[in-house]
Amino acid sequence: MNLFPSIADKIACDPAVIGAALETLGHWETMGVAPPARLAAWRRILRDAMRGQAGLNRLLAVLRDDSERNRRLLDFAPFAGLPPREERRKAFAKCAYDHCSS
Repeated sequence: MNLFPSIADKIACDPAVIGAALETLGHWETMGVAPPARLAAWRRILRDAMRGQAGLNRLLAVLRDDSERNRRLLDFAPFAGLPPREERRKAFAKCAYDHCSS
C-alpha cells in the first residue's frame, strides 16, 4: 500500500499543506521521535518546495518514487492527516489479508 502518490496529488493541488508538514517536523524534532538526519532531509525538501516550482517538482517526485532507497526517507514523511482518514482506511482495507491463515 502506497499512499504517497495520493499525497503528491493533494500537494500539487494545494501546496499550502507543505506548511503543515513543516509544523509536523518541528513537533517531531521537539519530541525526538525520528532520526535527525531524515528530519533535516525533509526540512530541506519542504523548504525548497515552498521556494519555487523546481523544489515543488522535486518534492512530488520524492513522494511518487517507490524505490527501495527512497522508502527509508518516506518512512518518516511528515504528512500526518494526508490523505484524509477515509481514503487511508480504504487503502489499508485493499491491502489487508488474514495473517492467521496458512
